[in-house]
Amino acid sequence: MENLQWPLTKIINVAHELKNTGRTGASTGEQIAAAFVLNNMDYLPAGYSDVNDAWDRLDTWQVHVQRIKRDYMHLIHGWSFLLKRPQRRFLPFLAIPSNHPQLLLI
Repeated sequence: MENLQWPLTKIINVAHELKNTGRTGASTGEQIAAAFVLNNMDYLPAGYSDVNDAWDRLDTWQVHVQRIKRDYMHLIHGWSFLLKRPQRRFLPFLAIPSNHPQLLLI
């Protein structure tokens, strides 16, 4: 990664964790910043359902989010495919036995 200030690097790394695994052990502020960078409010920590409250919580980190959005999104979208793990997908209706009493055949 480019030689970036610590807050920028931290937010980008947390964004990668969230994007690729859906979770992180980062602090509340770091997680909020990454959610804004990813433009996905589903990544906001519990208790932050209001976007304005979450944005206000960032305080001095707002400028870091804006800078990443303006100058460094290629570091998030450019190589995240390398970290992505294949997801297991299954169709729930295939897991139900045919003799199941609640099975509805259409």
